[in-house]
Amino acid sequence: MIKLLDYQKKWNALEKSDIPFAIVVMTHLKMLETKKDKLQRLDWKIELTKSLYGKGYTQEQVFALFTFIDWLLILPRSLTLAYNKAISNLNEENKMRYLTTPEQIGRKEGRKEGRKEGRKEGRKEEKFYIAKKMKKQGFDTPVIKDLTGLKDKDLKNI
Repeated sequence: MIKLLDYQKKWNALEKSDIPFAIVVMTHLKMLETKKDKLQRLDWKIELTKSLYGKGYTQEQVFALFTFIDWLLILPRSLTLAYNKAISNLNEENKMRYLTTPEQIGRKEGRKEGRKEGRKEGRKEEKFYIAKKMKKQGFDTPVIKDLTGLKDKDLKNI
């Protein structure tokens, strides 16, 4: 059995590692270490976030690790603003775009909504296609309407 606290002695190895779990362990250790010192927590949150760049992680890995760091190293509002500014400056230097937590959540929700909308649109197009085929085969409008669920106004456009 191994405790995460045992890795405190292996900090240098964790810093050099490009394994994503190393960031998870480091974040956990700094969360424990900085419980009572919010300024030190801010410094470590910035450091750990900076360490995500240049490790060869995929965009998804960076996002997941950033989310974990953000979730575990909670800061008061005033320090959160300082953190966002520091990371924005870092990203400008590296020509990267930092997304704040609300932006990330909004982007994720937008993707989810877009997929849902796309599926809905696809089903409607499929219904139009079926209705056109039925019309060509001589089905009556009430039957087409009943089987496809399309409305009268949609059927007039076919």
